[in-house]
Amino acid sequence: MSLPKVFGLDIGSSSIKLIQFKDIASKTPKLFKVGSIETPAGTYGNADEASKKKLSDAIKELVDQVGPDTKDVVSAVSERDVFSTKIRFSFDDEKNLNESAYWAISRVMPVPIDTVKYGYLPITMIEQNGKKEMEALVISVEKKISDQYADIISMAGLTPYALETEGVALVRSIARNLPTQNTQGSLIIDIGSTSTGICIVRGQNIVYSTSVQSGSEVITRSIAQAFMLDVVQAEEYKKTYGLNEKFFEGKIANVIKPILDTVLMDVNRAMQFFKQEYPDTSITSIKLLGDSSAMPNLISYITKYLGVAAEIADPLFGINTNKLEVANKQAFAVAIGLALKSDF
Repeated sequence: MSLPKVFGLDIGSSSIKLIQFKDIASKTPKLFKVGSIETPAGTYGNADEASKKKLSDAIKELVDQVGPDTKDVVSAVSERDVFSTKIRFSFDDEKNLNESAYWAISRVMPVPIDTVKYGYLPITMIEQNGKKEMEALVISVEKKISDQYADIISMAGLTPYALETEGVALVRSIARNLPTQNTQGSLIIDIGSTSTGICIVRGQNIVYSTSVQSGSEVITRSIAQAFMLDVVQAEEYKKTYGLNEKFFEGKIANVIKPILDTVLMDVNRAMQFFKQEYPDTSITSIKLLGDSSAMPNLISYITKYLGVAAEIADPLFGINTNKLEVANKQAFAVAIGLALKSDF
């Protein structure tokens, strides 16, 4: 089922990002509208009416500034609020596929299935002796959380048409950069403001998605504290010097490394899990996204730590930007992936 004309809306902890494309079903989608606004302080993740009102007002302001030509929105729920797991189930034919999936999902769900909204993404399907078996990634979010997103978007005078996870949107944003063979795996690391998303893709199918509650803001605050700087100065130090040990006797790099290492330890655990689950597939590349993906020497540090070549991914690869500028396009990856959603 095809979606109507939509735009992507990424409601993040530090900023709200909006992006819309034209001709998304074509080989070369066209960038149509793009913009962002700061998230009102103290509102992100809060369900009280005052916070929801401030968020909806900020979204209204952003929509007025950017001017998308539709009110239909695809948004994303934070990975911290998502439960995901893998299932394998048998089914007779396409007619009872969803029913078979329902019963398989209900057995693994940690809460009553009628209290969540869920979906499943096929990974592999095997047919032997007339019996079909599917392996799929189940993704769910509690209805009270999805309703909160819907309320905020509706309060802004918009239509909440679809809600995805950040991980699914990230993978879609760089799908044009990923191999199609199931023998090749890709690791996506999205360094956001307050959290870091970790996704593993087999070919172009997402098989693992989680997040670590540590991001670029932690790095900035640590630099500010270590060198008695204000946050603005610390942010500039991070962007300018990063992990480059040639500056300040490596002191800035030494502040960043322990924070980054805690994230990479979780990334490494995810990689080991993937190797056990899919011994026939090798992770051949690491794609970096997020607002701190361009930090100096980050690529070489991650490559050395994880033993796989890392690179900054381009979520606008293969897209006609129509000469529109997208500052720090890696930070727009979630919004880009949402805006490129074309069907349910």
